[in-house]
Amino acid sequence: MAEDSIMTEPPTIAPEDRSISLETVILQLGRIQSTLDDMWEKIMGFMLPAQVMAGMGFQATGNRPQAQDPAYVSSQHYYRVFSYGIRVFSRLTQGVKQYPPVPARGTGSRNSSSLSWIRERDALDNEKNALGADNSDLRRRLDGAVAKLQRTEGQLRGAQDEIQKIRKESAVFRNIIMDQATTQKVSDYEVVQGFRDLYQSIQKLARSPSYALNDREAPDLAPHHQERADMVDFYGMAGWGGLSAKDRGLRMRAEFFRILYDRILANNCFGLDGFEKDKVAGHIAGLGTVEPGLQRFERLLKEKHISDSVIDSWRIATINCVEKCQVEEETSKATAREIFVFFEPLLSSRAFGLKITMRNSREGYACGLTEQEDCIRQRILLSAHESWVEAVAVEAGKDNEAGDEIAYALFGALFKLQGGKPAKVLEKAHVVLRKK
Repeated sequence: MAEDSIMTEPPTIAPEDRSISLETVILQLGRIQSTLDDMWEKIMGFMLPAQVMAGMGFQATGNRPQAQDPAYVSSQHYYRVFSYGIRVFSRLTQGVKQYPPVPARGTGSRNSSSLSWIRERDALDNEKNALGADNSDLRRRLDGAVAKLQRTEGQLRGAQDEIQKIRKESAVFRNIIMDQATTQKVSDYEVVQGFRDLYQSIQKLARSPSYALNDREAPDLAPHHQERADMVDFYGMAGWGGLSAKDRGLRMRAEFFRILYDRILANNCFGLDGFEKDKVAGHIAGLGTVEPGLQRFERLLKEKHISDSVIDSWRIATINCVEKCQVEEETSKATAREIFVFFEPLLSSRAFGLKITMRNSREGYACGLTEQEDCIRQRILLSAHESWVEAVAVEAGKDNEAGDEIAYALFGALFKLQGGKPAKVLEKAHVVLRKK
């Protein structure tokens, strides 16, 4: 092939040719490779004699080949041909996905070997992509597991904090339970039942035929009775002679409760009033100093703002000690004389037992009118206190003639104290209303 006929620049490829398929590129590369092989065989046909001659001349003279030497010219010619092939290959592969060069094989089997290698490479790429997808899925699962672990750890810390809180509360409750382990537990039912029994006893007592309630005139008071202002006021009240037997019975019930309240229910009883009994004479010499002394001491503790729990513990322990000493209480007997001596077993001892039961409790109970006592005696309106007051009769009238003004109280209320909170009404007070 003549030197002038060799192209020095690769042919220009249109932009649209860049989108040719890979198989077309491979076929073109095969044709180019065949052309290059043919050119190489022709070059070697005239290049070898020139190289021999150049070598001989070079050995003889010891000089480098000149530009006009055939070997030098042939080398330059080969270089341009090879560069041309490289440029053609680069132009053909522009815009086509670049891959590693096809391994050199024999000329006859180059195309089929290249296709086999490409398919193997594609299979490896697919496997790589599948592994990448699996890796992404595992990464997402790992991130989810880490997030779940963090949430679980947060819940665990919250549960541990809650356990510590419960343990502290349990320790407090345990101390309270241990402190109250030896304390008698008094239920609301026990107190309410005792209160109702006392109320029924007063009803029975007021209905006793032993009382001359049908007499039109007020009874004459003995000299020692006239010394008591409360008896003078009661029997000398205006209109006693005009009251019916029913109204007189109601007045008597109210007076029974007043005496019980003033002597027992409103006092801080301990049961030591019989501790200083005159055993020689065989009668009560007086309540002595121990019982009222303990009552004054309890009032002093409250005035000094001693803790209620401390006062409760002292009071219950003192009452338990008194019961173990089996000291005979005399308060009920003294109160019975205030009412009527022959009704002592029926009423007075029952009232004292109820009071001790109420005081032997940490919850705290109050029997009577408490703070509302003055209001009742000042004849307040029933509608203003219906939460703890209940009307049971009408003074000098029928039920349909009842007004709203309270005439007097037949029986007080039973309250449960709740440590600074409003007292809970267990039993309402019974009152008599005035006529309209």
